Amino acid sequence: PGERIIGEIVKEKKDYVEIAPKNILVSSKKRKHNPCPLSSQCGGCSFGFIEDNYQLKLKKELLKNEFNRAIKKNCITLDDVIVFPSPRKWGYRWRGQVFVHRGKPHFKQLNSSKLICLSRCLLFVPPINENLLEMVNNLPDGKVIICASPFDHTVYTEAQKGPLILPFERYNIYLKISPGSFFQANWDLNQALIDFVTGAASPFERIADLYAGCGNFSLPLATLKKHVLIIEKDQRAIDAINSWS
Repeated sequence: PGERIIGEIVKEKKDYVEIAPKNILVSSKKRKHNPCPLSSQCGGCSFGFIEDNYQLKLKKELLKNEFNRAIKKNCITLDDVIVFPSPRKWGYRWRGQVFVHRGKPHFKQLNSSKLICLSRCLLFVPPINENLLEMVNNLPDGKVIICASPFDHTVYTEAQKGPLILPFERYNIYLKISPGSFFQANWDLNQALIDFVTGAASPFERIADLYAGCGNFSLPLATLKKHVLIIEKDQRAIDAINSWS
């Protein structure tokens, strides 16, 4: 907002157009240098050039606009949106996906299928970056999920058996899951979300957790002596939950 640019229209819709900036004539004071050397090519982190606190403001505005557009009426305001800022701005992802090509990790270029080779990513936690090249060295070409345990920092690819340990320390839960199972990549922020959910659900004795995954919310709720109905179809996630109970 507030910038003046020269751009090219890349898509036209009934009520908006998409423009790709070609030259920035007047730059916002909120714009900063993107620390990622691949930022002009990779499509991974679209907000890296925006001052951190201002990112939150823009994301709230985007959420409000998209929500109201989806239901075609103005029913939420910015005051209705609760934001949980990430404790870390970079180096927070304990799980991610890369494209392996000729034994090396790649990301896809923004709005393209072209592969961009990398040796590390500023979004990944240090254990993944330190082992990334070795992790994919002997893998066949294609997409692969890579991850690390927030507990002991052991790294895995999705094909390995693990188990990967997820620490819910405030609830005295150390869950063992398959490395191919989904878990929240931003583990520090996930703890704040769990605390919010358990607090909001505290008045209720019977709770249903739909699409429960590996029990990210339902297991902490169960430790509070709640009656929790867990619904999940991924057998790996079910096995992880059963192994804890």
